[in-house]
Amino acid sequence: VDDDRNDHLILSMNMERIAQNLHFKWCEDTAEAIQAIKSESFDCIISDYEMAPTDGMQFLKSLRQKGNDVPFIFLTGQGSEEIAAEALRSGADDYFTKDESLAHYDRILNSINRNIEYSVSIRKKDNYREELRVSEERLQWIFDNSPNIIVLVEHSSGIIIDANQAFCDEFQHKKEDAIGTRILDLGIWKFPEEREVLLHNLRTKGEVLNQKHTYVRKDGSELDLYLTVKMAEVSGMKYHIATVTKKML
Repeated sequence: VDDDRNDHLILSMNMERIAQNLHFKWCEDTAEAIQAIKSESFDCIISDYEMAPTDGMQFLKSLRQKGNDVPFIFLTGQGSEEIAAEALRSGADDYFTKDESLAHYDRILNSINRNIEYSVSIRKKDNYREELRVSEERLQWIFDNSPNIIVLVEHSSGIIIDANQAFCDEFQHKKEDAIGTRILDLGIWKFPEEREVLLHNLRTKGEVLNQKHTYVRKDGSELDLYLTVKMAEVSGMKYHIATVTKKML
């Protein structure tokens, strides 16, 4: 973005000479640049500082306020330490004064490559975090809405970490009362000693498949259900993932 076409041509010709993979689009002012950004994708913005009617600093601040995080490099003939400091505080990624030496263009190229690489790495991390968030929400929805009873229990303490709605409906316990409580303390096992056998089988086999047990609801009524438990380890902690069904899986 530069209101002097000759400065643009000097920059683009010299930069494309030392890096043939670079392609420049010239915008004469910030209004034209904003329209270009709306219709095209750019890896980096190189802008002059002193332009009319909107200068490069206002252009930069406007982009950052709108959430545009494309690398932004100032290349200006009106350089000063004060302007450079304000530019970096406002979100610029680098700042150069205009100079036609070959070493100068090499420094600009290094800055372009470095800032684009960093920007790409940040976007990849952001995309990964968003994909992870969506995946976690999807799994939580499946857990919460499964018609089968599912409960997550901490191995050593027997404390319930999470329980889905089917568990709460079947055993007549509120979720907030179940979570953080030892599963034995809920009184759902008619024969508590059967849980010790279950734990032994988990330790030796790593899983329990379709074991029939008699359970007790909060109102005292009994029901026979089939229990399947898998052992899982997350961040050094061991958990039981238990699924309870009315029929064998």
